[in-house]
Amino acid sequence: MATAEDDVAAAVVQRWTAQGLDALVPGSLFEDIPPEPAPGTTYAVLTVEQGPDDDELEARAFPGQVYVAHHRVTLRVYGTRPAVSAALAGVVGAFELQLLTIANSIHLGGCYPLNDRDTRREPRKQRGTDIWLGRRDYQVIHQRQIGDT
Repeated sequence: MATAEDDVAAAVVQRWTAQGLDALVPGSLFEDIPPEPAPGTTYAVLTVEQGPDDDELEARAFPGQVYVAHHRVTLRVYGTRPAVSAALAGVVGAFELQLLTIANSIHLGGCYPLNDRDTRREPRKQRGTDIWLGRRDYQVIHQRQIGDT
C-alpha cells in the first residue's frame, strides 16, 4: 500500500503533468539532477515530507478515526534563469492555493504556499552556462483515516 507521502507525491506529479510543466524527477523517491546536466535542459526535483501532525498522533489511539495529515512539498527547478523563472510561474499557477486530488484521502487536499521561496545561482554549470535554482515550498493538508499509512 502506498504511504501518505507517496499519495501526495503522485498528486503533485499528476497536477504537474496536467499543467504541462517540465518533466518532474521525484528527488526524495529517486535521484537528484545529474552531476553534468545537459545544456539548456530544465530539471525539477520533488521532495515530500510528513509535516507536524499532532492530530494524527492523538487519533492513532482510535483505529478507523479520521485525522488531518500535513505534508511539506518542496519543488526545486534547475536550469537557465529564464527557464527557471518560466517554470516557477507555472508552479505558482498550478499549486498555490489549489486543491489536489490525493489517493486514499477523504477530501481534496489543500496546497498552501509557505514563505520558503528562493531563486539563486548554483555553483554548477551546464557546459559554461550558469545554472539557476528556483524553489517553492508548500504545505499540503488533507484528511486520512487511521489505518491508511
